[in-house]
Amino acid sequence: MTDISKFIGTFDGGARPNLFEVSFNIGGNIGIQVPGGQQDNFKVFCKASSIPSTVLGTIPVNFMGRVVNIPGDRTYEDWTVTIINDEQMQYRKFFEEWNHFFNQQFANTPKTGAGQEHMNALSLTTATVKQLKRDHTVARTYTLSHIWCENVAAFDVSYDTPDTISEFQVTFKYHGLTITDGNATANANPGSPANPIA
Repeated sequence: MTDISKFIGTFDGGARPNLFEVSFNIGGNIGIQVPGGQQDNFKVFCKASSIPSTVLGTIPVNFMGRVVNIPGDRTYEDWTVTIINDEQMQYRKFFEEWNHFFNQQFANTPKTGAGQEHMNALSLTTATVKQLKRDHTVARTYTLSHIWCENVAAFDVSYDTPDTISEFQVTFKYHGLTITDGNATANANPGSPANPIA
């Protein structure tokens, strides 16, 4: 397609990487104060994240001098968000306590509850990434299920850093991904998603 008018006539302007929304649904009784008190559709000051990857492993099978690659097991790569730090550090506190819930810093035991309670909390907790269109309606929704907070990363403090708002990264593990068109959201149970596309 070399004619610019044909390109303009068929191209819609493209998806914009700076139009997105990240939220969490915190399931179970994990005893953590969510900023704003809203456990469902809890939004964060998210500066950056990613649309999750979708990965299949490969099973190489040798046949008469050739290697045939067979689709293998599905894996889920780590998912990371960059959070803008508020002055009261409420969001930092929330993610630290979520991490602390599964294993305390000094006691080396869960903060509250037994193992099954922790697994129940995992099964009810989801994160959602929405790619927005330019009119801010939702183009695609990615729901990560059975998610937990693995790493609340360090952030630097320095007298030599003026005119800057601090930020930090949080890395998550998850065990299910549901992709839906538009604003449809998946059920917290990955076994019964709403209108699944993938």
